[in-house]
Amino acid sequence: MEIMKRIYSVFGIKNSSGTVINPATEDTLAALSHSEDSAHTTGDQGIQTLTVRNDTPSTLAGTDGDYQPLITDDKGKVYMSPEEYYLEAVRGNITGVSSVHKFGRNDDIDIASGFEALWNGGAEYTGFDATAAETVEVFSSDANDTSAGTGARTVEVFGLDSNYDEQNETVTLNGVTAVDTVNTYIRMPRAIVRTAGSGGVNAGTLTMRQKTTIANVFCVLPIGYNQTMICAYTIPNGKTGYLINWYGSSNKKQSASSVLRLMIRPFNEIFQVKEEAAITTTGTSSFMRGYPLPNNSLNEKSDIVIKADTDTNNMGISGAFDILLIDN
Repeated sequence: MEIMKRIYSVFGIKNSSGTVINPATEDTLAALSHSEDSAHTTGDQGIQTLTVRNDTPSTLAGTDGDYQPLITDDKGKVYMSPEEYYLEAVRGNITGVSSVHKFGRNDDIDIASGFEALWNGGAEYTGFDATAAETVEVFSSDANDTSAGTGARTVEVFGLDSNYDEQNETVTLNGVTAVDTVNTYIRMPRAIVRTAGSGGVNAGTLTMRQKTTIANVFCVLPIGYNQTMICAYTIPNGKTGYLINWYGSSNKKQSASSVLRLMIRPFNEIFQVKEEAAITTTGTSSFMRGYPLPNNSLNEKSDIVIKADTDTNNMGISGAFDILLIDN
């Protein structure tokens, strides 16, 4: 209480009536306190909390365990470490910020193939060939993937509509007979089996392709995976993407060398190689390239894919990348 008296005496803090607050009365706490969820009103009194502007974050305290003030940037924002920021983004605790993790694999890249996309459809990723949104048909190579079968029963698909806005829906499978989506899609980079029969997994390969332009295959979901393996993505409308990291690995019992390329196609442009990495292996080899600051600003509607080439036939190569999405 003595400390409070000194504070009020020195600063002459007043209530809404203009009278200096007496900390010895019960009105003191009421003058500085507000009920939960109460709205701000002009004339509210309070004690300002100061921070230190530090455009280049550095330690202000002398040693570990000392007191120090909060450090903020030139706009008054409290600094967070990249790890803390990414974690909060993944948790959905930062308004207008989200993250995407994409991963894929190509089990059979040959010497004569050249660069192939890392997905289970093989060769080029045909999901980027769509130029207009269409209804998508979903079907399996196995009759057991049906509403009452032992395999996959329902699958949730994720994609973009004609405006490149995000959308998703759940499709009930009917074995080898195609089932149409309710919505139309110009991109569909992911599908996940949500329910299955006694087998617990999709019994056959699940395919998602445009109904009219059937060459535009969006997803090939491998037997038993319950999720697509597609190392490709398109930045949705109204968002900007920032590359956080990318990864690649290969496996082969004999010696092999492979090259992986991170490729980006800005909207209405052509694919450009943004980064390249080489791996040599007898067994398994991998690399991870991360960035202290997010790299490669990706505008809305940009396509991203990882491709690989090798000097050995029947090479299996995997890849992945993480992107931070910021609302425009």
